[in-house]
Amino acid sequence: MVGITIADIFLFIYFLDYVTQTVKYETVIKRVKDQTMMAMKAHYCPIVLQATPHPETSSMKFKANESGYFQGIEQKRIIELAMKYEVQFQFLHPIGAYLISGSNLLDVLGTKNIPDEAVKELMLSIDFYDGQPIDRNPEYGFRQLAEVAIRALSPGINDPATAVLSINALSELFAYRLKRCQPSEIRTPDHKIAILLKVPSFEDLFKDCVYPIWNYGKQDRYVQQALSHMLNQLLQLDEDNIQTQLFSKLLNQIACLD
Repeated sequence: MVGITIADIFLFIYFLDYVTQTVKYETVIKRVKDQTMMAMKAHYCPIVLQATPHPETSSMKFKANESGYFQGIEQKRIIELAMKYEVQFQFLHPIGAYLISGSNLLDVLGTKNIPDEAVKELMLSIDFYDGQPIDRNPEYGFRQLAEVAIRALSPGINDPATAVLSINALSELFAYRLKRCQPSEIRTPDHKIAILLKVPSFEDLFKDCVYPIWNYGKQDRYVQQALSHMLNQLLQLDEDNIQTQLFSKLLNQIACLD
């Protein structure tokens, strides 16, 4: 009996330690960063600077039939429809966008209409639900890390050290994202374009995540140094100088506060 009691006490202490470690900010930040990196490696491809021309004629337009977050598509089924009816499906919003029922969702590019039964199959191949699954959309991970930093810098918490941990995690993710992105074109087995996706640019993602952190923490020396360190490293990695202006602009703003 005494042995069981002692074992229970040790298990309870282990449980408390596990819970404490799990909810620590550094643990959460590392988990989100690792999940985001894994998702990018699974979904992203090297950036193609030259866009492929595609038909501009729209034979049909479709609207969202429900409100919710556009979370992705069943690529295989939609590719089969594109091949069967010799059309392309152009989605008008990036994955993760919140759409109101009745708002524009996609255009069918080509000269042919698709029958009603194909329309039903198409709409069933589009996912709408709440939540932010990083494995489906790596951009969610970037934004979650930015939210952690912003909350840490709020007056009620005032924890710049945690904000810096998030900035460091974002540095690694942006370094990978610099030369890669979600594919904007999904092709058939014979290399014809079947699906056109709207993909957020590096600049859009950077501004959405980094600029709010800068606005909240620009008066904190610790945050200034972390952002400056991140930007200087990204400048070195940007060998083609594609984002030089973006990084330099924020660096100049930080320098003006010195």
